[in-house]
Amino acid sequence: MPTVVCAHSIRVCEHVLAIPLTEEEVQYEAKLARYRALPKWLRWTMPGFEFRMRCKWCGRYTRYIHPDVPTFGFAIHSNSCLFCSRMYPMPSWLWDSPDGRAYSYYRGSFSGDDFYEEFERDYDPTPLCQHRRK
Repeated sequence: MPTVVCAHSIRVCEHVLAIPLTEEEVQYEAKLARYRALPKWLRWTMPGFEFRMRCKWCGRYTRYIHPDVPTFGFAIHSNSCLFCSRMYPMPSWLWDSPDGRAYSYYRGSFSGDDFYEEFERDYDPTPLCQHRRK
């Protein structure tokens, strides 16, 4: 099981790192490096720094959203990437594991077909799913 989880996580990282950064993202990385180079006591006195992470779907920097932020079934933009609008853009050991992905697949948690096509490519759920999503 850990091998499958690591393989998917590595594939996500390789996908994200293969996407070239825009000029704005290069500037953000430089600004982040300058911020992290400051002494902790100085960072503590400064106003908040907006940390961003790269979306696991499109590879663009987006605001950090905890993977467990609920959408309640109707507020899908509360946990979506600002650029590609796909839901749950932050990596998660729980939700990106085979069990978490299967839960999302059978529950129908995502809008669009990208997630479902990827899941079917990785796991072939045919024998376990009576009503395949089509």
